Amino acid sequence: MTIVENITNLAQGVAESNGAELVEVQVNSFGRKKLVKIFIHKSTGVTVADCTAVSRGLEPLLDAEGTMEDAYTLEVSSPGIDKPLVTAKDFERSVGRKVSVSFQEEDESVVSIEGRLKGVEDSEIELELKKSIQKISIKDILKSKVEVEF
Repeated sequence: MTIVENITNLAQGVAESNGAELVEVQVNSFGRKKLVKIFIHKSTGVTVADCTAVSRGLEPLLDAEGTMEDAYTLEVSSPGIDKPLVTAKDFERSVGRKVSVSFQEEDESVVSIEGRLKGVEDSEIELELKKSIQKISIKDILKSKVEVEF
């Protein structure tokens, strides 16, 4: 099991016990020191208190498990609005929002469109465009993000 998989397993339980969903785990090395980034999501929004609770719950587990052999810094935060939509779960969290999507068609051309995300089903997203609905396979998506609306 890799270090990221091990941390993910530990962080998943800690996030859930604090009413949050684990979005992503990143581990970056800087010489002998590591930076462990944990990204969490809550439908009501992630607060500083949520990040603190997950951090305080996870750090003793990382130390006790011996997961982190070298010195490390642990950061817990929200993925933020600019995080790319990659997985089906990412898209599910964004249903109802305006998104931009670049994807590859069968003829290998790249298309970029913007629309309202209506749903996710069977590894496809459904976008409502001005005059039509378009289904796009998640595996064909090259880039996607939520668009800020004012």
